[in-house]
Amino acid sequence: IIEDVHFIYKFSFLLAKHCEKLTTKLESQTLSVPCFTSFGSTCYFGCRRGFVLYGDRQANCSLNSKGDSVFWKTGHFFCQGKVFIC
Repeated sequence: IIEDVHFIYKFSFLLAKHCEKLTTKLESQTLSVPCFTSFGSTCYFGCRRGFVLYGDRQANCSLNSKGDSVFWKTGHFFCQGKVFIC
């Protein structure tokens, strides 16, 4: 029974965790809406019109290795140069 109580406590602890608000780093990047910050959430980056995205656009609110906090685990991506739109 003690193990069950510990599991329930840890599980409820995880449900209450939230990552910091996710932001873009460059003006050419966008963030799809909605982007929730709760543990287990997935958000997606994109590029502004005229730019092309290369790489992994996904970000996941993940548990750290100690299991006591969460962080955004992001893929590597970039938005490349202007593409001329006719």
